[in-house]
Amino acid sequence: MSEDLNIETAADAAAGSEGASATQRGVTVEYDFTAVPGGEKLFDETARLLSGAGVELSCRIEAKYLLNRSVQTGLSLLLQREGGSGSSAEMAQTLLDEFKKDVSKTAAAGITAGFKAFVKTLAARNVRVAIVTRADPEAFAPFLAEFPEGQVIVVADDSVSYGCLRRDGWTRACTKAGLRAPLSVAVTGSGFGVRGALQAGLSAVCMPSPRTAWQDFGGSDAEIDGFSAESANEILRVMHLA
Repeated sequence: MSEDLNIETAADAAAGSEGASATQRGVTVEYDFTAVPGGEKLFDETARLLSGAGVELSCRIEAKYLLNRSVQTGLSLLLQREGGSGSSAEMAQTLLDEFKKDVSKTAAAGITAGFKAFVKTLAARNVRVAIVTRADPEAFAPFLAEFPEGQVIVVADDSVSYGCLRRDGWTRACTKAGLRAPLSVAVTGSGFGVRGALQAGLSAVCMPSPRTAWQDFGGSDAEIDGFSAESANEILRVMHLA
């Protein structure tokens, strides 16, 4: 089954089919920080890791050192300036591994009735949906089976950034999914994610949470409060398809 979820294989198959040019437009969903509460899981896992290094993590410290940086760079700065001990490289790898395990456990829970309606509404307009996640792709297999091959794709997020995707992450996601960035929309739960998507050439739709409400979401074309057929229609309006 894992071969069926391979992003390059699915994208190549779709690119060779009739009407492939239309499917070059799409929606990339930052799944781990919109459909599931990945921000909370990442904070909790980071706090646990840092407590062993003698640092008490707070939202202020997370924002100051970690957000919008690579995990290792952020941890290195944090340990230097907050007096923690340990190897930032080893801690970064541990954090990335543990976060992947955490989101893999909860990935299926994010495929709610609202999320299904969201994706089906977009698919009905021949808009390809790329689910960008660090979770095990197998968690999405039953859901993907409801759509033609290549219509809904799981893109493995192999970035090393802390939290949201940055510009390079959005660019890689579009490439893997066979999408043209100027014709596509990013759905992100972070103001930093909005900035990265815009830098990568995508339009952005934001989904703030209590955890990210303080961030600057300037530049986003719309704000949604969850996944539903109506929020999909909002995105279609941004894409000038409704």
